[in-house]
Amino acid sequence: MSSRDQKLMWWGAALLLFVLLMLVTPKIPQDQSYHNFADRRNYFGIPNTLNVVSNFPFLVIGVIGLVLTLHGNTFALSLKGELWGWTAFFFGIASTSFGSAYYHLKPSDARLVWDRLPMTIAFSSVMAVFIIERIDEVTGRASLAPLLGAGVVSVGYWWFADDLRLYALVQFVPCVAIPAMTIALPPRYSHSSYWLWAAGFYLLAKVLEANDMKFYRWTKFLASGHTLKHLSAAMVPVFIIIMLYKRNMRNERQSMLDRWKGQWRGTNAVRDERDTTGSKWRYYWSGSQEQAQSLVSET
Repeated sequence: MSSRDQKLMWWGAALLLFVLLMLVTPKIPQDQSYHNFADRRNYFGIPNTLNVVSNFPFLVIGVIGLVLTLHGNTFALSLKGELWGWTAFFFGIASTSFGSAYYHLKPSDARLVWDRLPMTIAFSSVMAVFIIERIDEVTGRASLAPLLGAGVVSVGYWWFADDLRLYALVQFVPCVAIPAMTIALPPRYSHSSYWLWAAGFYLLAKVLEANDMKFYRWTKFLASGHTLKHLSAAMVPVFIIIMLYKRNMRNERQSMLDRWKGQWRGTNAVRDERDTTGSKWRYYWSGSQEQAQSLVSET
């Protein structure tokens, strides 16, 4: 089977799996209690102040990422698809600042559209970039537009059909696929561990979001879980920027999983050698004269 046929087979399998999931899973409507956030305090005439202003880091980080990506090729991007993908990612991050702030001024389904739309741009574009890095440049570049389209469609489908399944899939797949591919597939660049740090902060953001009131109480009503969620999520592009700035092309491509296996085998080998030496010394003190003489002659 040719490489092209294999790619078509994988895309077809993914499409079939998606159709099956949509057929066998129930519709997920938007829970209106989602809009009832714990912290509703107003400062300086700004409704829900902390949930609004905590989006400002997205703007700063997104703009910095865009400048570093487009000006002088600071990140030394060697592939055209990477340039497009990272530009779309940082544009999505910067736009999230406006969309989320607009939503939190007066939470509702109508405003939530503008919160979720830029986030799907970030999710979809980073997935395409990851395919470029870990699988194939041509496949990743070709997937950028379809993935971005799927993200936009997922938000539109939720808005018109009141069904979150497609949006949840667009958000969930990168969260699982990126850490898994980070560990299992050999990287094109160094400093892959930053991907895991970014994934960890995103997971923390989801925990904070799900426990909005609990964290509001635990912080003695200083900051709610949702406010902290914004700050945690903003750390994701921070770690990505650091990774892009520090990384370099790897001559020997080895997956993180293979490296861990090698380190584990090396540790075990040292431990086995230590146990063997220790056993010999025990023989020296308690064993026969021949064993003691053998140890002395070896050392």
